Amino acid sequence: MRNSKGCWIGGFSCKNNATNHTITELQALEYGLQLAYDLNLFPVEVETDSTEVLENIDNPNPIYNSIPVFCRSLLRKLGNPPLRHCFHQENKVTEFLAKQESKLTTSNMANVLFSPPAKIAKQVQNDQNGVVSTRFITKPCCNKLTSFGNLSLIRNQNNGANAT
Repeated sequence: MRNSKGCWIGGFSCKNNATNHTITELQALEYGLQLAYDLNLFPVEVETDSTEVLENIDNPNPIYNSIPVFCRSLLRKLGNPPLRHCFHQENKVTEFLAKQESKLTTSNMANVLFSPPAKIAKQVQNDQNGVVSTRFITKPCCNKLTSFGNLSLIRNQNNGANAT
């Protein structure tokens, strides 16, 4: 979680026993939304690299139980913030925290971090400074991710760039 200037507000890692990647991503969204609500973080914008999460928030699949429904409830409590797609490569911090979770021994106990771990302080600074990387995607993929609000694609399309 970052403020509008990219400064660290908080983060978390949590080991879970999910049966697939989408459930893990939905549970992470649920926990993050709950944490934002508990910390009274308003207004908030939400980004995920999981198109499956975005699809399930709008059209929940019954196999994911009530997680998407609860996420929608939390989104309403947070004032219906934008929920957008971002590229996995755009947030190395999230990738680091996800890897940390795999090292945890206690299941379902969240490790809330109110300052960034030393190992990712440089990446937090890079994100804050807007350091970017290039990624090539197909036009159909570009169109789908744009429909999910991917700001990198929207900015590039507005600047006349083409996805290849």
